[in-house]
Amino acid sequence: MITQFRVKWVDAFFATIKQPNEKTDQSLFNSTIVPEHNIGIIRINNSLAEKKLVKEFKKVLEEMQSTQALIIDLRNTIDGGNTSVAEPIMSMFVHKKQPYQLYENHKKNI
Repeated sequence: MITQFRVKWVDAFFATIKQPNEKTDQSLFNSTIVPEHNIGIIRINNSLAEKKLVKEFKKVLEEMQSTQALIIDLRNTIDGGNTSVAEPIMSMFVHKKQPYQLYENHKKNI
């Protein structure tokens, strides 16, 4: 679980560069490497339903291979996404097929 401190740190860092705006920012994501900490950050801009995200994500991930850590910020993905985008991106990190969604039935059985 990401601590509140870390979330605030990521927000503060992105405030110093380009703050995504869901109405005006048409890019698929913003990415940067924080050199003093050697951390890569990728902030997805509500584009998890766009198939071209997979190709672009792979390119930027290759650029971040030398970082010690990677933060993938999904908080600006209010429209959700689809499986044809999620699975290829997840396969860049997980090398065997595993469940990635869990559904619960909150209705009480009578």
